[in-house]
Amino acid sequence: MENDTSTRPRKPETIRSSSFGIPSEKIIRKALRSDALQHPATIIPLASCLLSTIYIVLYAPIFGGSEIAYVLIISSGLTATGSFLWRYFIRFNEEYVKKTQELLDALDREGGARYRTELRQTRERLQIGFLDANFSEGLKAIQALVHEYKHLQPILISRRLSDPLSFAHIPVLVEETYQLGLGVLGHALELVKTIQSPRNQRLRTEITNLENEILSLDEGDPHSARAQIKEQILISHKERIELIGRLELRVDELLHQANRCEATLHQTRIELAALKADSVETSVSEVIQTLQQTIRQAKEVQDELKKLEQ
Repeated sequence: MENDTSTRPRKPETIRSSSFGIPSEKIIRKALRSDALQHPATIIPLASCLLSTIYIVLYAPIFGGSEIAYVLIISSGLTATGSFLWRYFIRFNEEYVKKTQELLDALDREGGARYRTELRQTRERLQIGFLDANFSEGLKAIQALVHEYKHLQPILISRRLSDPLSFAHIPVLVEETYQLGLGVLGHALELVKTIQSPRNQRLRTEITNLENEILSLDEGDPHSARAQIKEQILISHKERIELIGRLELRVDELLHQANRCEATLHQTRIELAALKADSVETSVSEVIQTLQQTIRQAKEVQDELKKLEQ
């Protein structure tokens, strides 16, 4: 399976963080925080604290008993806080493992087949798109990304089975890295199609023709109305060529980010394969940091490009 993730009786739309349905680490943390808040050991004392507060504000001035209410507020508040801290912070690693597995199981039940189909279709669409566009750099980027992702899966499975606590974070980050790699390549493909449109291809030819026409007109009357019109058209065409040049720079940046995603998956595969028992914790921490950094940078590039297109 081209990795997955899931939750308890939550509906699929509440746990999805990408077009493919895989929740990110942020989503898992949010689910854990929600579980810790809604746990009976937290929510009941919290409700008691709230009711005692309401009693002090509305009824204590009439019926008295504010001292008891204050004791209830303090004791229930401390109990609720202690329960939340215990479940969300102190037991975070253990709960993270459980939640990750719940998310994996739920996604597998509710949409695993669809997710794998969407992932495969996206990959195939990109490969066919770059091939049709005769864009070899994009084709190489998608092939390298898919290669690293596929070869990483057996290592992730074996490592997760041998040490589920240490490796609980990594599969989700790997999925997010892979999906971001596909995402930036999809964006790059759309820009390539725009750049290679027949109209844009004709612009350079028209610019050359216009320059020759203007040159011949200048030999006669450089200030003629026709020469001025031709010059205005030439300026407009050159501005459009400059815009295409900026699009090409964006494509280069997107390819760079896709290559970073591929390189990060490759590094992850090598480091996990080379892990030794006495250095698992340190090495896993380094792998997680590398994945998180790549994800953050790829998202920043996508967000920046979206702002430019608005």
